Amino acid sequence: DPLIFPFVNSPVPGGILPRELIDLIRKIILSNLNIVAIDINEFNPTNDKYFHGSGFVRYLIDSILDIWSGKD
Repeated sequence: DPLIFPFVNSPVPGGILPRELIDLIRKIILSNLNIVAIDINEFNPTNDKYFHGSGFVRYLIDSILDIWSGKD
């Protein structure tokens, strides 16, 4: 949603919320699929005037690593 994530290339009204994204990633990681890589795309630092997007990307990566390592 552009009100929440204006720092992506293609903001979509009514898009996925941060908590929904983390929950979806958790389900995928814990599904016992053989995941070998994760790609984070659509983040556009030129649209991230106040560095909120950078902070969220860092939070997202930390969350993924915590889930993957069993800390979450």
